[in-house]
Amino acid sequence: MSGLSEEGKKDVKKFTDWVNANSEEIPPEIVYPPKHDDHHGHGHEHKEIVIPHEETLREKMAKREHIDENFQEEWQNVMQKANDDPSSPERWYRLASSIGGALIVLVLLITVANLPRFGSPDAPAMNEVARRYLESGLQETGAVNSVAGMILDYRAFDTLGESVVLFTATVTVIFLLQQKERNHNKEDIEAVDGNYKGIRSLPAKVIVAITFPFIILYGIYIVLNGHLSPGGGFSGGAIIGAGLVLNHLVFGQEFSEKFINVNKCKKLMAGGLFVYIALKTYSILTGANGINSHIPLGKAGSIFSGGLIFPLNICVGVVVACTVFSLYSLFTDWSS
Repeated sequence: MSGLSEEGKKDVKKFTDWVNANSEEIPPEIVYPPKHDDHHGHGHEHKEIVIPHEETLREKMAKREHIDENFQEEWQNVMQKANDDPSSPERWYRLASSIGGALIVLVLLITVANLPRFGSPDAPAMNEVARRYLESGLQETGAVNSVAGMILDYRAFDTLGESVVLFTATVTVIFLLQQKERNHNKEDIEAVDGNYKGIRSLPAKVIVAITFPFIILYGIYIVLNGHLSPGGGFSGGAIIGAGLVLNHLVFGQEFSEKFINVNKCKKLMAGGLFVYIALKTYSILTGANGINSHIPLGKAGSIFSGGLIFPLNICVGVVVACTVFSLYSLFTDWSS
């Protein structure tokens, strides 16, 4: 290679790299037949690369680049013809999507145009359903917080559906991320150790170490008092989940798993949903058949009041907290 120019040496380096990367398709004129190395008394096959003349090398490189350009151009032509073809499924799909989107926008605009004006005396400020919630809610549910009585008594199965959606989302993310052994090369898996180390800021660690217990305690308070004051399972669970996320963010996965991990979250979420379904199914079956459920409503304003609203709030809080922490932990540990 001493007789080659600097540009020729670069071409040689590029060509040899290509040969090494495509050893199964090396042109026969630049590779000797396999030889046997008997230096240590046993056969050893190896390939020996011969560097061709500079002009020959450039011709081969130009030919390969020309083939790549032709392939890309041909592929673009094929895709363009597919898009221009009137019978192409993709073309019809785009047309149907555009028409469907335009119809949805039209329906929404017509609906908004027919709504009563803000502050109009003809506007249905309160219908019979809302009046029932507000006027009879305390007597029928035992909950001082009318919102808690509505979502966890009158419409408890709607809340169950929302909790199931959260559980399904978490399980789906777990299922997808645990496929990394199949979807990635071994080298990629070894490079991603899946253990988030946290941050190095000492002031942040001190502040979080002090505030973390109070955040969790406040979230529990919001969950347990959901039938007495604004709050409940959704808001309290979000606070608890945020506290767990903050602890994981600052101290890392290894320390965070001393409190909770994704496997524990899955069990807690499944248990919370099972208890919720069991309690509310019992309440619905007895009420629908005129049977006394023997569930006391308690004294309005006390912590143990509201019938099933108190334990249902706990179940919802567990599901929400575990969902928030699990989704954050899964994505953080995967990308660490």
